Amino acid sequence: MLESRIRLKRSIKFNSNNSGFTLLEISLVVVLLGIALGIAIPSLQKPYARYQLQVTARQLVSDIRYLEQTAQSKESNNYTITFDFTNDCYYMQENTVTLPNRYKKLPGSVDMNPTNFTDNILKIKQDGTIVKNGHVRLSSKLKVGDLYVYVYQHTGRVRLSDKPPSP
Repeated sequence: MLESRIRLKRSIKFNSNNSGFTLLEISLVVVLLGIALGIAIPSLQKPYARYQLQVTARQLVSDIRYLEQTAQSKESNNYTITFDFTNDCYYMQENTVTLPNRYKKLPGSVDMNPTNFTDNILKIKQDGTIVKNGHVRLSSKLKVGDLYVYVYQHTGRVRLSDKPPSP
């Protein structure tokens, strides 16, 4: 009986030295993961830039609709959206005061271009329509395309398109 216990202890000793990974094996796995990530990350930049452009454009459409509804519900002509294309941002205002949490800075991969609104300001009437037709062009800095946000005067309709305005 004592002899079988000694054999069991010896077999445990031999097996415990063979478990785990060596430093070489771990280093090899880390190097292979680094190479795989080095190949994958650059190929994902353009799809991510397109995603950021689409999300930004949809957020702008949503914000314009929100302000149109706010102007209509409060029956006020004092709502505007000012587009600052030099700083790639826009802000929503009531009587020249920026509304809380309504200053929007665009992501670093998205450019805002000059709009065709007077002084780059979208003015909203109390019935939820706007003073003048116009559009905002958002561009990707990685050249994955442009998106246009169109706003229509008489209906207040806001739509998103990848087609430029007709001359």
